[in-house]
Amino acid sequence: MRIWTYCLLVSIIITMAACHRNSQSDFIIPREKFKDILIDIHLIDGFYTANYLAFSFQKDSANFYTDILKEYGCNLAQFDSTYRYYITDLKKFDLLYEEVITELNKMQEQSFRLIEMGGDSLRNLYRGKKVWKLPKDGRTEKIPFDIKLKDSANYNITVFLKVFADDKSEDPKLTAWFSYDNGTKEGGKSYFTETSYRVSRRFVVYTFSKKAPNKKVKNLRGFILDHNNKSKLFKKHIEVKGIYVTKS
Repeated sequence: MRIWTYCLLVSIIITMAACHRNSQSDFIIPREKFKDILIDIHLIDGFYTANYLAFSFQKDSANFYTDILKEYGCNLAQFDSTYRYYITDLKKFDLLYEEVITELNKMQEQSFRLIEMGGDSLRNLYRGKKVWKLPKDGRTEKIPFDIKLKDSANYNITVFLKVFADDKSEDPKLTAWFSYDNGTKEGGKSYFTETSYRVSRRFVVYTFSKKAPNKKVKNLRGFILDHNNKSKLFKKHIEVKGIYVTKS
């Protein structure tokens, strides 16, 4: 997988750079943006290859690459200039591609895991709505959940989502806790470690795990899309493609 991916990405870059061999641009695309561009190019190349018959009469793969560059505010001349910058230092070149391949492999592993979880609906303790598009499904929706538990196993909450750049949430995150009987009217709470969601161009898999503290645990409660905003006038821009709660 790693060797094939490396060869494919190198061939894509050489093809694109060849389109602008005579470019005079000295502009260098920032490293992290360039890495994201390479990842997206690989993803669209895989999609184009898998759906060649559907797209062959509309546009070739080079046009898809141009579309990707436009999304990042770049052009082929800038891509060529950046490629030439990295190819002059093979250590930098190899390090960059190692990160690209690592990210692609991670995305592949996440895809397999999500497919596996989606195909085993009986294991998913979460019975609520699993696909959300905000603000369409609510400008400030937190997606609350309340799951009754039967034992004190280790529980995993997996969320597949994307936070867009124009999202107005303050510290969007999952807030979850075990509710248990501690002899008081309010009951006890044992919280999961809070981890904030980050803005991303692609959907990201987030997994949170915690063992129920004791056998008196009754519920797993919380909010999939919690936030710190005090005002209700703000608007979220987040998409959720999957919510899974499992025990192990």
